[in-house]
Amino acid sequence: HPDVEFVIDGERVEWKPGELWYGDFSKVHSVKNNSPVVRAHMVIDVQINEFLLRLFPEDFVARRRREGISMTRESLAASATELRRFACDFRIPGEFMPMFVIGKPLSTLTRGTTAAVRVIDGKLTVLIDQEPAFRLERISEDTFSIAGLPPGISLRFLEENHSVREIILDLKGVPKDLYSARLGTLVGPFIRQRQVSLPVLTKVLPASGEMV
Repeated sequence: HPDVEFVIDGERVEWKPGELWYGDFSKVHSVKNNSPVVRAHMVIDVQINEFLLRLFPEDFVARRRREGISMTRESLAASATELRRFACDFRIPGEFMPMFVIGKPLSTLTRGTTAAVRVIDGKLTVLIDQEPAFRLERISEDTFSIAGLPPGISLRFLEENHSVREIILDLKGVPKDLYSARLGTLVGPFIRQRQVSLPVLTKVLPASGEMV
């Protein structure tokens, strides 16, 4: 609409109905509605898969593939009995809290927190402050994607004697400064690939790893 000013990185863009456009929203962007029509801004998360990539220009996709694309992986079926073996309590450092907690002041996140992995209604779930925070989707024998987060972020459970001894947070293609990113401004580089050890504080017996 001519009365809607949509600006990305200081440049006004005009996107027309019926067309598919894409933009780099890591750059400063804004929308100003000068029309008398009330408009809603809707954001929809989509999975990154081959179908989605075919909607973009081939040269754009080729360039992104060279830089590295984290593709969505299909989740694997797992019974509650299988999932109970991953029950444990672990520590999330403050540096990574903005990825996992939404709706709380950033100043309260810097201390980090203790999280609990439990089976709730047949799904492996991470609880923060004793409240369900996010669910985990199994994508390999010991690795889980995090529902609602990009496919480049996953948790890998390392076991010893039938209990979890360590959790590895795998990061790929996320901002290094997560706090600025939560405020809508990307500062500094992206993490191409990084692995972080999250200490396990309490090992939970499989029989007690479920909540209903």
